[in-house]
Amino acid sequence: MKKLLALVLALVMTLSLATVGTNAFTDDAQVKDDYAEAVQVLTGMNVFKGYTDNSFKPLNDITRAEVAAIVYRIYTGDVTDAKASVYAGYGKFDDVNVASWYAGYVGYCTNAGFIKGYGDGKFGPNDKVTGYQALAMILRAVGYGKNGEFEGKDWELHVAQVAQQIGALKNVAGEVLKNPASRQLVAELLFQCLQTPQVVYTPAFGYAPVSIIAGQKSLGEKVFNLKYNYKDDVWGRPAKVWTYTTGNKKTTLPETPVASYTVKVDECDISKDLGINSSVSLEKAFIDGEEYKTTNTAVTSNGVGSINPRATTSYVGAQGRLTEVYDMGDGLRIVEINTYLANVTKVTAEKTDKNGHKTAATVDLAVWMTGKGTTAFKAVEAEGFTKGEYVLVTISNPSNTKLAAIESIEAAPIVAGGSLSGWTNAAGLKAATHIFGKNSFNDADKFFLNYRTSGSWAVLTDKYGNAIGLAQVANNYLVVEKIEWQHNAGSFGGYALADVVLADGTAQKNVTVAYIGNNPANNHGDKAGVWANGSVSDNYWNNSVYYKHILTYSVNDNGSYNIAIAHDNTNNPADETKATIVKGQATISTATNTYVATDKTVFLLADDPGEIGTSYTAYVGKKNVKSIEDATLCILTDSNGYAVLVVASDYADEGSSFVAFVTDGKAELYNRSLGDGHFVYKMGETTPTTVWTGAGKFNYENTGLYSFKLDSYGIITEMKYLLQDLTKDGNVSINSPKVDRVAIKADELGTSFQAYGYSDLKEDKTAEDFGYSFKAGAAIKDYNVTDDTKVILVTKTAMDGTAVLEEGSMADVKADSIAFVKYTAVGRIYNADVIYVFVNTGFTPVVVDEYKLVIDDATMDSDKGPEIIVSLTKNGQDHYKISQVNSCTVKVYNADTGKEVRSTNVQVQNNSENNTLVITADTQLTQGDNYYAVVTLNVGKKQITAVLTTPELEAQPAAATGK
Repeated sequence: MKKLLALVLALVMTLSLATVGTNAFTDDAQVKDDYAEAVQVLTGMNVFKGYTDNSFKPLNDITRAEVAAIVYRIYTGDVTDAKASVYAGYGKFDDVNVASWYAGYVGYCTNAGFIKGYGDGKFGPNDKVTGYQALAMILRAVGYGKNGEFEGKDWELHVAQVAQQIGALKNVAGEVLKNPASRQLVAELLFQCLQTPQVVYTPAFGYAPVSIIAGQKSLGEKVFNLKYNYKDDVWGRPAKVWTYTTGNKKTTLPETPVASYTVKVDECDISKDLGINSSVSLEKAFIDGEEYKTTNTAVTSNGVGSINPRATTSYVGAQGRLTEVYDMGDGLRIVEINTYLANVTKVTAEKTDKNGHKTAATVDLAVWMTGKGTTAFKAVEAEGFTKGEYVLVTISNPSNTKLAAIESIEAAPIVAGGSLSGWTNAAGLKAATHIFGKNSFNDADKFFLNYRTSGSWAVLTDKYGNAIGLAQVANNYLVVEKIEWQHNAGSFGGYALADVVLADGTAQKNVTVAYIGNNPANNHGDKAGVWANGSVSDNYWNNSVYYKHILTYSVNDNGSYNIAIAHDNTNNPADETKATIVKGQATISTATNTYVATDKTVFLLADDPGEIGTSYTAYVGKKNVKSIEDATLCILTDSNGYAVLVVASDYADEGSSFVAFVTDGKAELYNRSLGDGHFVYKMGETTPTTVWTGAGKFNYENTGLYSFKLDSYGIITEMKYLLQDLTKDGNVSINSPKVDRVAIKADELGTSFQAYGYSDLKEDKTAEDFGYSFKAGAAIKDYNVTDDTKVILVTKTAMDGTAVLEEGSMADVKADSIAFVKYTAVGRIYNADVIYVFVNTGFTPVVVDEYKLVIDDATMDSDKGPEIIVSLTKNGQDHYKISQVNSCTVKVYNADTGKEVRSTNVQVQNNSENNTLVITADTQLTQGDNYYAVVTLNVGKKQITAVLTTPELEAQPAAATGK
């Protein structure tokens, strides 16, 4: 008897969690039990993000920049990061570029005082964060650290003391906080701190909860209205339910059962697993979410309403049914969840109406719930399935036609079966079986499809490996990787030996091939193999006729194989050449409804594309295959064009062909095997991609757009220029993608802008915006600006010099700018996708009367207010005549409330000796609060303003500029 206790039921618990809408990751089993709640809730809130492959990677180290992003989200509630970029320029660290993805988060957290650098002007955004560092950032967001306790020699000790005191470390047993912190550890620390009361600091009273002042209990409640309560989930399991205002809005976490089973089990064994020696009453019982009387024989076969160690012939549960036992204090609760087999009868894609409202993708299902045909379920929200696909479902309230609902859906595993040779009936705890040759499958309790029907079958299994249905199969298929003749030592004769890959992706090494077509496998020495007579060469490289094809096969009693042509890629070179497969996409290549991938399609991709005798890697399902292009495909389909097996013998990885902007001809890297490495920037990107020269040449002539084709190692196989520099066309037509070289006629207005051609392009050395002068030509196009339009600034040292790319905005697309516009055309509608705007910095323009206000020194006293010493510069001249200042004003604001603090007796003293102004203002301030002062000087008819922030007065703010 197979029993699965709760402590070892990681897979079952992961699947059961998925049925109630919580965040189930593919690597949930790696999450530490004590941290699982934190990971589930924070990812549900979208504070933490998973990865595109539906993994969480809990053991991965996390960086200081990533923690800054998380702290930003928990303090602002902006889990979509919609406003983060606003703060990109707020930071003060030398190693935080304003164009980097993390600049906004670091800027916000720095300005708020949540993060500190290393003290040398560095933040180390890509450094791994230690547990202590992560805790310090999070605790500052809660309100701690105001007394400087997180700085200095013993800061780590103080961080740990505060965290221990507020309960943030209650589950962190055995973690070494000085080591790099994992993603799951940071999630746990953050989750506990979100629940602790926020505090404020005053010198007189130290730290006090914010609730005393503002009624807020915690940061989580304040920002997200984060709360929990206990109630039963849809299956009747006792559960903890967290609610919040972002992401999924709710996370349901069922309690851990004291025992779990997926087979029929007797009360005696349950009692042993629970360690009980006497009868314990049942508190409640649920099957598929429907409550049953505890004395119902569907709950326990003796119908007594208890679990009794002496009831050795009373049974609970069934084969393939998840049965969970919960200790409720006043008795035991039994919760049972069945798995049912269903077939997808209709697929409806997601739709968006003219108002932008989306209707979710749905499927219609025919479910085998009993032995009396199927039950229809309409419009079940689900995506990624195809018509005719077999799926596994769980159903709440199945006996009530009005309340019955599909709670989970997943593809049904299919394994090879063969001809049905026998079966056994259920007896006691022993399950019924189906037998195929030497292979036997236990029958799931809900096995209703083709039950004990003769024929050749594939076996549909539930998620526990039980047979739940049979599907008809016609042929078995394989691909030959290598085949060659093996001579018998010291005598005539021999045999053909092959490595093959079966249609389910299973690799079989060193199989004997007995028949090829209708001919026994034979040998004519080292001559090339021939299909027509079944001859096999001594050497595998002479047997290319057998490779890259889909073959049918059968297995003889002695284990040898018979193979025959199912799909000949020699007489018909390929079903598809120059084809494309996109991960997750149904259509193979561009022929809609011709070859259609499903979640059951097996893709065999050559490990060494184009090579003879290569091995293959199997990918099952359109969601799992990697994207490839320029592929030669052999495809086996069913009668509806759904791909059963796809063999890619020659192809290039996705992204091996692309258009990129090249900024210079310099090699940045070198590799002994790959050659020189050059940085290029794919269309619309400002992050470089490395391409390698191998033994070839980097065909660079000038800055501009080039087309690239790479092999699987990233080595350039083809490089051609498309739009070179600003005036010269390339030698390849740039129709895909479509790109125009233009001059901007007028600034954008209402998501439209105009462009025309130009000639006689020259550097305009008098232009304030470092631009170009040109002769306007005919109008080219009127473009639309969309939410997806990207603007990239191309800064050149001269018209024929190198370039630097950085992200820009539509504000940079000004009249008389020179640009490349990559666009998408729908009829005569031209949507601008990427706009490269060229800026010339090959000269220095004349700047007239540029003044700067410089803060030379500043203090902020809680009794006296600010004392600020300022000086003035003009066009770079230090300490410009301060006597030119006509007047000066100082205003002090509370940084927390934004309100101005009343100041009196504002005095401005001219220090002619060092040409500075000393500004004072009597202002009553509250210790512990944050303030900032705005200083405004009037110089002639010009006004210059600078802002002085606290508490870090020793750091001078950037000087403001006026002209």
